[in-house]
Parts: sequence; C-alpha cells; structure tokens
Amino acid sequence: EQRYLRLVLDQGYYPDGLWTPPSEAQMRRDIELAKEMGFNGARLHQKIFEPLFFTLADEAGFLVFAEYPDWNGGLCRRWQTSHEYRRIVQDEWKVAVETLHNHPSIVAWGLFNEFGPKGGWKHHRGIGGGFKRRYPQKKRQEIIQSHCDFVTGVVHEVRRRDKHKRPIHDSSGWIHVETDLWSFHEYQQRPERLEKILLNLPLCHIDGHSGQPLLASEYGGVGLDVGGPFGPRNPKEFLAGYVGSHGPALPSSTEEALERISSLTAKIHGANQVAGFCYTQLYDVEYEKNGLLRYDRKRKFPASSLKRIFSGCQ
Repeated sequence: EQRYLRLVLDQGYYPDGLWTPPSEAQMRRDIELAKEMGFNGARLHQKIFEPLFFTLADEAGFLVFAEYPDWNGGLCRRWQTSHEYRRIVQDEWKVAVETLHNHPSIVAWGLFNEFGPKGGWKHHRGIGGGFKRRYPQKKRQEIIQSHCDFVTGVVHEVRRRDKHKRPIHDSSGWIHVETDLWSFHEYQQRPERLEKILLNLPLCHIDGHSGQPLLASEYGGVGLDVGGPFGPRNPKEFLAGYVGSHGPALPSSTEEALERISSLTAKIHGANQVAGFCYTQLYDVEYEKNGLLRYDRKRKFPASSLKRIFSGCQ
C-alpha cells in the first residue's frame, strides 16, 4: 500500500533536560501533538531516540525515520572525517539496528544528514570556490572515494542487521551514495520560487537520481519568535528561522507565518513527483524559533489550521 509521507522534524529536545525527556507522558504528548497537526510521522533528527519513544510510536501508528547524531562539528568540510569518527559511527549503527529493528513504527533508517559538500561534489559553492576548486583533481577523487566507501559500508552493515529489510535513506539532503530513498533540502521562503524549483529541480538536488521515491526531507523552517523558556526574544545575532539571501524577511505576526507555512506546503503537495515531505520543525529548540510549537510545547498556531495545511485539505 502506498503512503504519502507527511513527516515533521523532531529533534528530541526538552527545555528542562535537553536530550532527556521528563516523562513518558511528554514523549507520548509529542506524538499526539504531531498527529493533531496533520502529520503521520517524523524524522527523529540527529538523535537515537529512547526505546520507549519507539514503543509509543508503535502504539500510535506513527511512522518514523530512525536517525543518528552524525554531525562531526565541521561547518563547511563535512567530507573530511577522522578514522575514529568513522569507526564509532559504524559500530553504533550496528547496535542501533540490533536494538530497534523490531519496532514496526520504524519505516526507514536515516544514516546521515547533509553529509558531504552542500549541493554535491560538482555543485558545491563555498570558501575558496567550493570543493571542486579547493584541491587538485587527484586529491578530490581520493576524498570522494573515501566518502563513498564509508557511506556504502554503513549502508551494508545496516542492511545485514535489519531482519525486516526497511528502506535506507543514506543521507538526508545533499549527496546520495547508495540509497533507497532520494531526498533534497529546500528552504526557499518565497512560495512562487519554491514552485519553480519543484517544477524543474536543479542538479544540486537530483544529480544521480535513478528512480527512487523523492522526498522533500527538509523545507519550511518558518521562524516566529513568540518567546519561550530562553527569554522573550532571541538576541539579534540568532535569527528565528530561514530568510535566504533574497528574503523575504521573517514573518512579523502569527497570521503572516501561518500564511507562509500554508503557501509553501501547498507547493509541496502540488509537486506530483514528490512522494512525501518533512517540515522543519515540530517545536522551537533554544534559539531555533522555527517550530510549530514553542520549546515548552505551547501552541503558536491553531491545531485545526495546521491540520488542514499538512493533510492537504486547504
């Protein structure tokens, strides 16, 4: 049975415990809140969630991508990782799959996030002219081969250990090496520009795509700072959400933010080639004020309005 994925990004943070949830009730409530807003699942982002969370998702019929905290601290050199880093990631993925594989709520394994140069080896733009200008050709080829060997090795270890043979999402966004699901990240804030991008996806999103289901695995990120546990407003150097190099500015009201969320999501729903989406994000996380809820899970928007938007019933 085909199922259109309406996912939300859940980072598993709590204002009084960071990665430690205060109670079983709070974990259950996060799932309930997501479902109330029209989502049928979540990317459990950059964290191996508590086993109890997966049990609660099983009971709720809530579909999840199980992921891992793979960020290595690099800002623009995600293609260079240490031997120790690679050993730890590979070993811990083995344990994660062996521990979690019997949870029916897990519909895919998300091994990495934004791994490699943004936009791909050929399309990356960054310091020094991007990856393609930073090194001699031989060095570039060595880096690419090492990266691909590492990702492929983790993919194969996960495949071997998952008795249920779930799809593997090798990396959310940027570069895919060996994957059952193809994804891209697009935080364009102007709905009309997002529509044009979706009608003719650029090579930086689909270079190498070979028929896998296509996911908009991160979009939105519409910022609205209505306060929360970390003060009434962000410091000026921390924007509440995405604005892009050409704007528009952050929404100045609940109504403006809701309209932008609605318009962006309508463009995703209207893209026939897209098999699902993941909206960024379920709740604010410290200075990231682009959640649909505050960090303390108080509502920013009416749940009924969000349900119409994300379920495609606008």
